[in-house]
Amino acid sequence: MTSQGVKVLDPEALGPKPPIYSAMTAVPLSPHTTQYYISGQTGVDPTTNELPPDLESQLDNVLKRLSICLDYIGAKKTDLATFHYYFRQPAVEDLDGRELEGARKVVHSKVSPWLEGHRPASCYSRTFGMSHPKFLCEISATAVVYKP
Repeated sequence: MTSQGVKVLDPEALGPKPPIYSAMTAVPLSPHTTQYYISGQTGVDPTTNELPPDLESQLDNVLKRLSICLDYIGAKKTDLATFHYYFRQPAVEDLDGRELEGARKVVHSKVSPWLEGHRPASCYSRTFGMSHPKFLCEISATAVVYKP
């Protein structure tokens, strides 16, 4: 913990800790409320530590990883305040080439059921690079958790 009360968190269920960032950062807002910043979760399977080659499977793993983060902090999906999607442009073009708006349809078909009707403020970004060239998507999020 730093002098400002900021705490870094790395759930063991996500696998090996990266050397230069944490999976989450907790910032206390009051004695009963904490804001959590969840780093961009990648498509690496949290159980096998393997990375599937396709966007759809990577997105499934991203959602598994986000669930692990939420469980770790005792948060519900309705505690999510923001959701920021990052998609590698070539992966989006590949899906869109097969079907008009293919990438957006895949995202909606997977993320909407996962969010269970919750609609946090979101941003959908396309990028040409990620922290690893094989990563096709990442999602970062912010959650605000009240615990009496």
